Amino acid sequence: MNLNSRIKFYFFFLFIVFTNVCLSQNSDITKEQDSVINKQSLGYYAYEFSLPITTGDKFAGQGLTGKAGFNMKLHAFVYKGLFVSGTFGANYFKVKNREVVGNYDKTTSTHQYLSLGYEISPWNKLRMGLSASVLGASYFKNKSGYDYDEAIQRDSGRIRSYDFYVNYMLTNELALFLNYAYRNDKMNIKVPTEIQEQFSNANFHNIGFGIRVCFGKKDIISAM
Repeated sequence: MNLNSRIKFYFFFLFIVFTNVCLSQNSDITKEQDSVINKQSLGYYAYEFSLPITTGDKFAGQGLTGKAGFNMKLHAFVYKGLFVSGTFGANYFKVKNREVVGNYDKTTSTHQYLSLGYEISPWNKLRMGLSASVLGASYFKNKSGYDYDEAIQRDSGRIRSYDFYVNYMLTNELALFLNYAYRNDKMNIKVPTEIQEQFSNANFHNIGFGIRVCFGKKDIISAM
């Protein structure tokens, strides 16, 4: 089983577990509404629009400019603030220096990864969290000219993402959030030895905002 298949298997397994726990919790939820925002949930779905900002002296920092991006996340609390999350998404870049990256115009980077992290709630409606990727992959599709369906080069890498986010809870189920991520992907690009170091990593910041939709009332362990 390759890396891509393993990630999809883990996502499917987590989805089944979360669905079963969520259904179990829903049977115990009363109609009484709380006056205070709940500090615990089983998890949430998140939809994020982001801006990638390339940095560093490697090929991404010297040859690419970020345009836009998006992420979709499935996030579940294992015990109290400890969580595991899965992310699918993409980032779009424009080539600013062909002498560095090669003879193409645009790059699309897709990614999928699992993260572990911890979330705290310092105030009633505020959530803050840190996470780091533990398993994942990124895929770079380089395009040239006006026929953007034709990729002239495909590269891959291993995700290394470190995230910090702040959520503001509008209700028990809905929140707005800001997210900062630092990506330092270890790339697998075949280039001549003399320039191999320049293509060893892809470094960029990601600043995003979006909404999260919460589900459940207890973490996975507490609900069992």
